Amino acid sequence: MTESPQIPLSFRPRKNDNFEDFVIGENQVAVAAVRQLIEPTLDNPASVIYLKGDAGSGKSLLLNAACNRARELGQSAIYLPLKHLLSKPAPPREITGADVLCIDDVEAMAANDSWELFVFHLLNQLRSSNTRVLLAGRQGPEHSGIVLPDLQSRLAWGEVFGLKVLTDIDKKVVLRKYASAHGVEVVDEVLNYLLRYGRRDMKYLLATLNELQQAAFSSKRAPTVPLLRTVIKQQNHNNKE
Repeated sequence: MTESPQIPLSFRPRKNDNFEDFVIGENQVAVAAVRQLIEPTLDNPASVIYLKGDAGSGKSLLLNAACNRARELGQSAIYLPLKHLLSKPAPPREITGADVLCIDDVEAMAANDSWELFVFHLLNQLRSSNTRVLLAGRQGPEHSGIVLPDLQSRLAWGEVFGLKVLTDIDKKVVLRKYASAHGVEVVDEVLNYLLRYGRRDMKYLLATLNELQQAAFSSKRAPTVPLLRTVIKQQNHNNKE
């Protein structure tokens, strides 16, 4: 199935995310299940998967990677980042024509009547057309804060997989790959300092590494520990303001 022209640009995944960018760590089973959802090789593959995990566990990357892989295979795919979409005045009127639906930040719609009802009807509608659904939230369906009982039951239709946060060794792999992709060489001493004195979630670590790279470029210096120390100090100062 080709990409449906009915899918708005705002519902399409980030173009640069793919499965190869996800450092699996201890999440082999979950990643295999997601890939199986998109590239079914069994007679009865799962049609609904729910991923739960803390910030930095890679949920959004996997959802975007799944959508991108589906599109590579000629399937239509919709990515709904609820945390960002809830800033809009109301849910979209209708979404149709999806082989794969990825809903991120499930807990963001908790207690929002219009969005809970919209997602409830969307899941019902797409189920009748055999759409495969990939969901993600910090907590499992039963602890998502969803008020609408029928929606909570829909969220628990499929398999639930918990994503484990990466070890420091795995985080260094991600950080080094990110730096290399941006044409910067970062030595172990810098990465060790960042992991020791920075926050633990990957979103922060990648953002800080990006700031370090920009600071190094602007000052025409290498990304050293003293420069990183300055970046972190500035971050802490800005957070206090």
